[in-house]
Amino acid sequence: MRKLLVTISLAAAGLLPAWGQTNGQSFEDFRAELLKRYDDFRSDVLSNYASFLEGVWVEYESFKGAEKSTEPKPKVQPLFDASTTPKAQPVTIPQPEPVKPDADAVKPATPPQKKIAPDVKRPDDGFPSVGVPTVNVPVPDKAPVTPSPVKSQEPSQTMIEYRGMEVMVPQASFSIRRSLSDERDFAAQWRELASDKSIRDVVNGLHRSADRLGLNDYLTYDLVSEWVEKMFAGVDESSRLSLVHYIMANLGFDVRIARLTSGAPILLIPFDQKIYGRRYMNLNDRRYYIFTGPSNPDLNGNRIATCDIPSTLDAGRPLDLRLSPLTLPYKPHHYEVAHDGITLSGEVNANIFPLLHHYPQMPLADYALSTVDPEVRSDVVEQLRRQIGEKGDRESADKLLALVQSGFEYATDDEYHGFEKPYFFEEVLFYDKCDCEDRVVFYTYLLWNVLGLESQLLAYPGHESAAVSLDDGVPGDSYKAGGRTFYISDPTFIGAVTGMCMPNFRSISPEIDYTYSRKK
Repeated sequence: MRKLLVTISLAAAGLLPAWGQTNGQSFEDFRAELLKRYDDFRSDVLSNYASFLEGVWVEYESFKGAEKSTEPKPKVQPLFDASTTPKAQPVTIPQPEPVKPDADAVKPATPPQKKIAPDVKRPDDGFPSVGVPTVNVPVPDKAPVTPSPVKSQEPSQTMIEYRGMEVMVPQASFSIRRSLSDERDFAAQWRELASDKSIRDVVNGLHRSADRLGLNDYLTYDLVSEWVEKMFAGVDESSRLSLVHYIMANLGFDVRIARLTSGAPILLIPFDQKIYGRRYMNLNDRRYYIFTGPSNPDLNGNRIATCDIPSTLDAGRPLDLRLSPLTLPYKPHHYEVAHDGITLSGEVNANIFPLLHHYPQMPLADYALSTVDPEVRSDVVEQLRRQIGEKGDRESADKLLALVQSGFEYATDDEYHGFEKPYFFEEVLFYDKCDCEDRVVFYTYLLWNVLGLESQLLAYPGHESAAVSLDDGVPGDSYKAGGRTFYISDPTFIGAVTGMCMPNFRSISPEIDYTYSRKK
């Protein structure tokens, strides 16, 4: 599947005729030829990048990141009270427009494919000039600053601490400038890096390190950033971010270097997914999110200037935030969840969670579509199948519902973490407390993978809930979707059974975040 993605992208770019692996040609030779053609296609932007950096820098306005919901979450977990909650009855909830198209046939147990960047080929050193439009931000009329090299003294391979783990990474045998003061400096550093043959081995070595750990695109960026911080700790942030930019661009990503009007350097990163709560700017119909270095400059009131790259060139691909299985060094953390005769007990890898602690917040569907540790999930599913046994759909759903409602302590993200933090499935088993959206991700996965019941993740103002499809025709709060009847089944409404919606949401039409569904 990884090879298919490369083939499609090359064909779509017009690089390949409609041909396949020829008779007698090994797959590795076939793949090598594809990657060479991709390298040739990408070399246009990489070999000319220094010219872009010393040419046009266009100013853009930044925008405040969207919020998933502006309504506050309940401070205390709601408790079902028969004396105040209306008796469940058939209530049709108007079918909303989905937030995004349902991935009906996709089970989250099947991890998304990880995109692999080809090995880097060093661009030509000729740096041909490229015509550019009118300058919006003038380039300062001054000579480039004479480089003051800073060299890493690490061995060819070394261990660094990365998010609490010791990981093997390549050493940095090249130089970067102590600081970059203007656009010409950024261009000069790019040329200096491109002319050093050792940089190619470092870029490819970092790619291999990320691949060994099972890191996705975003976590690869995170590893590259940490590597640069460790190897060049005494260098100004402008030089370090410029180096991160160079490495990510040569890994095939459309990461861009930019500066605020205050002069602070930043990175602009596009993603396949929408990100909540992070400022961004729009460029060529693509949204670029703002990432800063450790200095974390104030973004409010600042415009952003970045070099202009012709839209006809392939500047690289966006980063994918969905997670495939991580293959990290193992550090055991025991979990135990119990309620009403059902007990879950096992281990999760504690090294996972520092990587995900400040993970960008994306739509809830992408948490459902990610897989962090398939072995943990398989173990949880098997434990629950044994303990629930052969029961009716509604009784089985209610057993799972009660476990999730009462087996975990409730707390909002602001109260527990100090910031908004949706959990992946595995994080629910690690942290002591969770809120409504975390429970929904956990519960709907179990409905589908333990019981085989179709379900939907529902977004209300300030609250996430769930609904499950039942064929029993039971009474309860329900709605029609795709020719099936879905019953509200809320893993935060403690004590409520399937078919009971929180009273304050009965008159509100939810948005469907994601649907677990069989193939049509």
